[in-house]
Amino acid sequence: MAVREVGKRGTARETVLKAAQIVFHNSVIDCVVLDISAEGARVRTAVVVTVPDQVTLRVRGGAVFPAHRRWARGTEIGLAFAGPMSLREQQAEEALVIGKVLRDQGLLEALQRLRAVNCFDDPELHAAVEAAEGAHARLEAVLKARTAGREKKSR
Repeated sequence: MAVREVGKRGTARETVLKAAQIVFHNSVIDCVVLDISAEGARVRTAVVVTVPDQVTLRVRGGAVFPAHRRWARGTEIGLAFAGPMSLREQQAEEALVIGKVLRDQGLLEALQRLRAVNCFDDPELHAAVEAAEGAHARLEAVLKARTAGREKKSR
C-alpha cells in the first residue's frame, strides 16, 4: 500500500482498493475505498449517487466509520470520519482476544495476529502496528550492538 502526500489534509493518506459500503437511512451503496487516513476516506461508487451529510462507511474486513460527506464529484465522494472507528461484533471479539494475547504472550504474537486480520482495516491501528514493529526492531538492534563484545566472550 502506497502512502500519498499529506497535502492540506494534515495526515498522510494510504492508497488502497477496498470494497466498502456507504450506509444511510435504509440505503446501502456499494463502493470502493481509493484512499484512507485516520481522518477520512475517498471512495468511488459505480454510478453517481447523492448521499446525505451523515453516513456510515463499512469497510470489508470489519471497520465501521461514522462519517460526514465533505464533497462529491461524479462517482467520487470525500468522507471525513466523525468519530472513533468501531468494529463489527465478530471483529470486536477478535480484538479482545488479541489484547489478551498481547498481555499473556507478548508483543510479537499480538502483532502477528493483527497482521493476519489486516489490522481490521483500521488505518490508525495499522500505523500503531508499524510503529511497534519498528520500535521492536530498533530495540533489538541497539541491544545487539551494546552486547556484541559480550557474545564473543561467552562462547
